[in-house]
Amino acid sequence: YSTAFLCGILSLSSFAEEYSSPSPTDTDRFVSWLQSGESRLQLGNFTSVGRVKDDDRLIFGRVDGDKTVGYSNTYIEGNYLTPHFSGFQVGIGAHAHVKNWDLQDTYGEKYPDSQDAYFTDAFIRYNFTEELFLQGGRFNVRNIAQRFDPQYGQGLYLHYNNEKFSVDLGAVDKLAYYFNDYVVDYTDNDDKELWGYEDDVDSIIYFAELNFQLCDKVKVNPYAYYQDQYVGWYGLDTQIIFHKTQTYEYGTKIFTYYMDTLEDSTTDDEGRGSFNYSINPFYHRKKWKFDVGYSEFGDNSKNNRPAWGYRYFTNPLYHDGGVGDIEI
Repeated sequence: YSTAFLCGILSLSSFAEEYSSPSPTDTDRFVSWLQSGESRLQLGNFTSVGRVKDDDRLIFGRVDGDKTVGYSNTYIEGNYLTPHFSGFQVGIGAHAHVKNWDLQDTYGEKYPDSQDAYFTDAFIRYNFTEELFLQGGRFNVRNIAQRFDPQYGQGLYLHYNNEKFSVDLGAVDKLAYYFNDYVVDYTDNDDKELWGYEDDVDSIIYFAELNFQLCDKVKVNPYAYYQDQYVGWYGLDTQIIFHKTQTYEYGTKIFTYYMDTLEDSTTDDEGRGSFNYSINPFYHRKKWKFDVGYSEFGDNSKNNRPAWGYRYFTNPLYHDGGVGDIEI
């Protein structure tokens, strides 16, 4: 009898627990599924203040004389990628900003409106396998093609990645900037405004990136970018590690690329192709990184200004250093 009584008590307790904790509904399961996706939220402020001391130095061709100029902007960015459903994923993102103050209309061209909000990401991704997916829509191209600035493009993107190498192929036809100090919407971008040329520049940019490890000490990154009536950009980045321990490593990075000018040229120099290279020895010890280098630019002064090339030749900018990096 005591055993039967105990079993009855346990059954009643189990029934009471089940009754007090109802099974999850479809809504609960859907909310839990959404919460398992990938998300990011960033809130920040960009403020710039300076003083114009030279009458010959005009700010946007407008502000001159002995005046203080400045601008302050608060921005928020968010991104979300759903979990998998039948191989598909959906990505969405938004950027919003509001102008706090502006002296002498310093950044009037960069932020034409005092506040705005834009959809940055809106894409569908299909995962063929864990290593291969195809993505179409609007997305951040800087994360997939290192030669692009941090900006968003509309197009297609194919990605493959395994333990030995990765491949990125794609085409984008329209770009928009969402920097902390600069916003250009898709609707305001035509070819002439975007590239600064009067030629009939093709709107589609094709790109291909390959990363693979030749051996323990050598890593290579060949790439190609092509935009008809503008430029073909073909290069190879190589990293060689001469010696590596748990504490430090040293070696060199070698960046080489060839610029093939495709636009109609008005001078011989503008129509000439150009070979460029940079050799960058480095010594990295724990969190300290010391890099030096030598870069040489070839012909064609229009497409090979050092101010353009150096951003890819210097390690901190080239590899998007995190908070705490200092570049001299």
